[in-house]
Amino acid sequence: MANFQPLHMGETVTGQTSKATAVILVENLSNNKLIISAQNKFLNNEIIVGQTSNANAVINNYKPNPVNNIEI
Repeated sequence: MANFQPLHMGETVTGQTSKATAVILVENLSNNKLIISAQNKFLNNEIIVGQTSNANAVINNYKPNPVNNIEI
């Protein structure tokens, strides 16, 4: 992600173009990466905004994750 600002684990983010939402599961700040709950609607170059922090970032390399839950 480019233009990364502080978004927080557990926070819901919303895509400003697609209106897609997801929850941040893991934040890897050293690599500017977020792992989010399953969602395949976000768009590359889309701005996402945190619903709690109001922080934002631009998605520049989005790989949808189809896994919702894993049970072991």
